[in-house]
Amino acid sequence: MLKDGWRVAVAKYDCRIAGFIVFGVKGECGFIENLNVAKEEQGKGVGKALVKYVENIAKASECRVMKTDTTENAEGIPWKSYGFWTKMGYRDTGERLDTKYDFKEIPFVKNVK
Repeated sequence: MLKDGWRVAVAKYDCRIAGFIVFGVKGECGFIENLNVAKEEQGKGVGKALVKYVENIAKASECRVMKTDTTENAEGIPWKSYGFWTKMGYRDTGERLDTKYDFKEIPFVKNVK
């Protein structure tokens, strides 16, 4: 467990780290802070498996809602993770939150109960 209740799950393949996910679950709400899959492992289901793993932990903890986010650039073009999150059943809240950088944060939510 990391600081303030954050946790990390690691996916390994052939004795190598294929990806990791940083997440937290508190009460009825969970949050995925970071999901990273090694470039050579992308498209093989590693990210999907990590998210499902976290969602199962959240469900077992009485969590009802999972949250995450991605970003879009100054031109309003979202990162490629936007499509991943929608395929995983996460819903774009429609909000675009300013950051101190030249991009906006896009919040996502998913009911898991």
